[in-house]
Amino acid sequence: MHCGTAVLSILLAILFENNVYLAAMPGITYNVKLKGIEPYEDIKDPVWLITEMKLKKINKTHFAINGLYSVLRDNIPTDDLLMSFHAAQKKSNGYQESALIQLINKNYCDLWNNEQLIFPTLKKSINATDYKCPPAKGHYAITNYIPDTSKIPPNVPEGLWKYTFEYFQKDKLVCGYKVYAEVIKESITGGAV
Repeated sequence: MHCGTAVLSILLAILFENNVYLAAMPGITYNVKLKGIEPYEDIKDPVWLITEMKLKKINKTHFAINGLYSVLRDNIPTDDLLMSFHAAQKKSNGYQESALIQLINKNYCDLWNNEQLIFPTLKKSINATDYKCPPAKGHYAITNYIPDTSKIPPNVPEGLWKYTFEYFQKDKLVCGYKVYAEVIKESITGGAV
C-alpha cells in the first residue's frame, strides 16, 4: 500500500509486530464497513498523492475504495522507506489507541512483498501487473478494493476505528492518511454476535 495502496488496508490493523496471525474462530466472521479516508495535507516533498481516492457505494450498506493515486517520486532507497500504523477505537470520550494494533517504522517494501493478510487482495485491485516496491513514478488506479474480512483474527473488538498510516523516508514524513471503519462481528448465519 503505497500511500495510495495503503489507503486501504484497514485490515493492517491486525498485522501484529511479529507478523503473527490468529486462526479464525469457527462460526464467526467480520463485516468491515469503510466510513472515510482523510489524507494528510501540506507534506513537503511527498512521495504519493492520494487525494483522488474515494469511497464508492457498492450496495446498500458497503463501500469500496476506488480512485487514482500518483507516485510523485521514486528516489527513496528501499531500505529507507518505512511505514508506521496505529489503530484507535472510538470510545465515549474519543478515540483511544490500541497498543496491540500498531506497527512502528517497519520496512514498507518488506511488508509489501511478504505480508499475506492484506496485500494480496490489494495488489489485485491495482491496475498495474508489474507493480513493484517502491513503485515507479506514474499514475495508478485502485478499483473496488474491499478488505478480505475472512483473515481477521477472532479477538478484534467491534466498533468504530480510526487507522492512521504514515510513511517515512528514514525519519521524514512523506505521506500519511487516516481510514475510518466500523468493525462488526457476525455469526456465519449472518446475524450480529
